[in-house]
Parts: sequence; structure tokens; C-alpha cells
Amino acid sequence: MKRALTCASLALGLVALAAIPAHADETTFCNAYITTLPYTINTQGHYCFDRNLSTAITTGNAITINSDFVVVDLNNFKLGGGSAGLATNTNGIYAINHRNITIRNGNIRGFKYGIQIQYSSIALSGGHLIENNVLDGNTYTAIYVIGDTQVVRNNTILNTGGSSSNPSNVTGIYTNNYGASGITQTRDNIIANTFNSGTGYHARGVYFSFGDNDHNLIRSGSVSHGYAYGFYSFWGGWCRDNTVIFNSSGRAYSGCNLIGPSGSNYTTNP
Repeated sequence: MKRALTCASLALGLVALAAIPAHADETTFCNAYITTLPYTINTQGHYCFDRNLSTAITTGNAITINSDFVVVDLNNFKLGGGSAGLATNTNGIYAINHRNITIRNGNIRGFKYGIQIQYSSIALSGGHLIENNVLDGNTYTAIYVIGDTQVVRNNTILNTGGSSSNPSNVTGIYTNNYGASGITQTRDNIIANTFNSGTGYHARGVYFSFGDNDHNLIRSGSVSHGYAYGFYSFWGGWCRDNTVIFNSSGRAYSGCNLIGPSGSNYTTNP
């Protein structure tokens, strides 16, 4: 009898556990769940997805961060904006003049900027971490981060380009700290098929200034005119042990040590 009661109690416990919604795929703690778009974060905390979310807005931001010390964990769900079309001017996730923002574990697709972290003063932005995201089919720039210090790592970025509202220099990852005392590190990312159809413009896998770039794998995309760059730097920086495949001939950034398979169209600068 005692054993039967024990089994019955266990069964009831399992039923109760099954009734609890699986809010997170990986995250074990969240302050709040983002369940509708557009969404604005006004207080610090850990914000999570528990479902796929999409929006058709053509301007503004799907998610706006208006606070320091914010984590947005998409838990491997989708943040989508593709129904707005190639003329979209919408950001997937946007912040300006905030510090210590983390964005992770998401599939972000169909926006002009997948992630855009901006500044009006470099001292007001920094300490950011962008990791473990898949950004597919964003039309202008997948990840754009400006601040005194940030890390962009372990992201997969593909098929960036096609904007009809701004068909200029399309970029997979754009980072800049404008010579501040901190540093930007971009590492272990995969970037494929950054493309441009605008006349006289370029397609850039990574654009960086005053940053460190290590162990990224880039397959340059296509351009109607201009060049396909694996790396492009305006004010210099460092990069080691990156692989760039099918760079436009002679257009590798001279500060990069590039490695790659035999026959790849790249310039090696050890």
C-alpha cells in the first residue's frame, strides 16, 4: 500500500511538473518575459523570450533598451521583421547611451539592423556582450556596436544585404570604440554572403576601428560594383588567425593575419 501511494505521489508530481510551461530553453532565471512587439525595456534586469515573435513595423525598433545592466536572452527563439520588406528601416534590438548590455541566444532576421547599439558620447556606451546569435537576412547591417569596450563572439551571420532604403556599404559586423581606453574584441564568428547591389559601394564582412579580431571565418559575398571585403578598417586595429574566402583580389586589410584554404582569393599579411 505504501509503495502504491509513493508511485501515485510521484505520478502526480510529474503531471504537475509537466503543467509548468517551459519558459526558457537554456536560461534558468528571468526577471520578465518579452511576449509582444514592439517592446521597451526601462529597468535593468534579465529579459527572456518564451516564443517566436515577429513584427511588420517599417520604422523604429522591435525592442528598445532604455536602461543599463540589461540582458536580453532570446532562448533560441526568433525575433523577426521580414514581413516589413526590403525597404524596412526597423532595428531588431536598439539602445543608445547605455552600458553593460548583453544580447544572446537569438535568431534575429529581416531587419535593417539586426542589433544596433549607438552612442552620442563614447563614455555613455560600453561593456556590451553580443554572443551566440544567428542573424539571417538582415538588409543592411547584422550587428552594429559602438562603445568603449565590447565583445562580439560566437555569432553566425549570413545573407546580409538587399536594403532598398539604403543600398550602401553593407556590413556583417560593425564595431568601433573611437580610440577610447577600452577595446573591442570580435572573435569566433562565422559570416557568410554579405552582399551589395548598390552602384559604387562595398560589402564588408567585418568593419572595425581600434579593435581586436581573432579566429573569425568569413566568406565574402557579392557586389554589383565596388569590392567584397573580408575585413575593412578605417583607423586600424589587430586581427589574427582569421580565414577569409573569396575576398576581392588584393583587398584584404593589411593589418590582418589571414589563413585559409589553398586557392582562396585573399591576401595574406602575416
